[in-house]
Amino acid sequence: MCNDARESSSSPLVRIGRSPEAGGPASELRSRDGAGAEHANAFTVRGGAPKPIALIIIKRLSVFFLSIACIALFFWYAGSFQSFLDATLIMLVRILKFSALGMIGSGGLGIAVSVLYALLRRYSLRLGGLAAYAILLLFAAACLILADGLILLHSGMPA
Repeated sequence: MCNDARESSSSPLVRIGRSPEAGGPASELRSRDGAGAEHANAFTVRGGAPKPIALIIIKRLSVFFLSIACIALFFWYAGSFQSFLDATLIMLVRILKFSALGMIGSGGLGIAVSVLYALLRRYSLRLGGLAAYAILLLFAAACLILADGLILLHSGMPA
């Protein structure tokens, strides 16, 4: 029995596999990738710099608000034909309004943080991401106008 096996049996931590220096799985990944194991991460940007957690959170928050708005819009549209109660329709419109406000906030913040990140890291700005945030802002503005108009119609317009 070798010394490594005796030392590992007495210690609470046991090594599994080989180290990268000895030709283990990490070194195979490094040789296949060509640029190192850090590029195998899903949160890295072209060029090797990891994407900041703020950009990841803002993007996921934008998708969350977009999905909530689409669900509320669908149920409001279907409910208007299926004779939902007025209180239910107004609740759906208010959910649409607050999700549109969330989309405007997260979309504007996403554009600002993307531009700031590109300027600070000297990274080429992807226009696809900015275009997606701009489309999100336009959709949010349309949803907000629709929701405010429907709430105004429900409450009765002053003469």
